[in-house]
Amino acid sequence: MILIRAATVEDMPALQQLAVLCYTDTFGEYYAPDELNKYLDDTYGSVKLHEEFAEPFSKMLLAFDDNKLVGFMRLRKNLIANKLLGPNNLEIHQLYVHRYYHGAGVSTLLMEEAFKYALAQGYSSIWLSVWEHNTRAQRFYTKGGFKVFDRHNYMAGNEPQVDLLMSRKL
Repeated sequence: MILIRAATVEDMPALQQLAVLCYTDTFGEYYAPDELNKYLDDTYGSVKLHEEFAEPFSKMLLAFDDNKLVGFMRLRKNLIANKLLGPNNLEIHQLYVHRYYHGAGVSTLLMEEAFKYALAQGYSSIWLSVWEHNTRAQRFYTKGGFKVFDRHNYMAGNEPQVDLLMSRKL
């Protein structure tokens, strides 16, 4: 049975390990090894995770199968979408599930908890960004009621990339 709960500071080492594994599984083939290692250090290093954990208006949700961490989600207030969605929105900044749990409903459970949290905090919409070539994730989000409202250009290593910005009213 999958249990969802808020992260604690004691969860950071396991979260770091799962984040690196999931990101590498999903996107590792698109990076040169040195670029991937730099990205992982910058994004999922211990200092960065602790900063994000302590960030105001941020919440990390973890999914466990028994005592094994199998997925996580980070929610945060991010002003980027305010001009398009209004000020009362919450971002799903990260949502990753261990590959052995794809299709097991873990993402759906995390998403349900995100909706509950956002509603309890008084948000009227929730949004996320997803890589334009990550069609599996796009299908999941569309099935959950998300719709594309904009695009965002960014650099992944030395490569220009495009994320789709998707939102859902609560």
